[in-house]
Amino acid sequence: MKNIYIFVIVFIILIIAHELYVLYVARKVGSGVVLRSEAYTQKVEDPTKKVLFLGDSLAFGVGAIDPKDSLAGRLGQDYPTINIDNFSKSGRKIADQLSLLQTGNFENYDQAVLQIGGNDVLYFSSVEKVKKDIESLLLKVKKIAPDVTFLWYGDVGLAPGLPKSLSWFHHKRSLTLREIFINTAQENDVKYVDLYEGPGKDTFGDDAEKYYSPDMIHPSGEGYALWYERLKPVLEK
Repeated sequence: MKNIYIFVIVFIILIIAHELYVLYVARKVGSGVVLRSEAYTQKVEDPTKKVLFLGDSLAFGVGAIDPKDSLAGRLGQDYPTINIDNFSKSGRKIADQLSLLQTGNFENYDQAVLQIGGNDVLYFSSVEKVKKDIESLLLKVKKIAPDVTFLWYGDVGLAPGLPKSLSWFHHKRSLTLREIFINTAQENDVKYVDLYEGPGKDTFGDDAEKYYSPDMIHPSGEGYALWYERLKPVLEK
């Protein structure tokens, strides 16, 4: 019986060590991906429209080798007569974005694209605080731009670069926040783009080398291309 206990303890230690190593590698590779990424902006004379991108690393375009392959970049390539400002930042949570808008001075835009919430899943933000802050954030963004579109990552738990032992937790957290985001967007007349494909569906995971960047957390340019296919028709409405 004693040998069984020892075996179980050693097994648990090995699992924890492996998961910590996975997290270490993801952060190390991810920091390089972040440093190599650049937010896409576009300035033209007499623009037909002014568009603002806000949010975390996904709105920033982390993972796209060429900024033109990010969501903002793809929009700019399709519409060369519009202005695009991108004030997103990697690691930003909903509360961080709200604080920035409350303290900063932003000009008026015709349209705003907000992509945020993934870090609130990863870093255990209070669900009640998320619910309160996302409503305040959407209302604040609507004062800057009358036409607001909010994207949700989908299922954070599916990212191959995150520890498998936490995938179930990240999955449940993702779906909980997703429901809050859908309801809050609807209640505040904000367009919502749902990147969640449904149970058992994972296009990114089916070809991770193609759709994920090297850190296996952020999308590659091809990954952003799939998301842009979902975003573009909503922005054109």
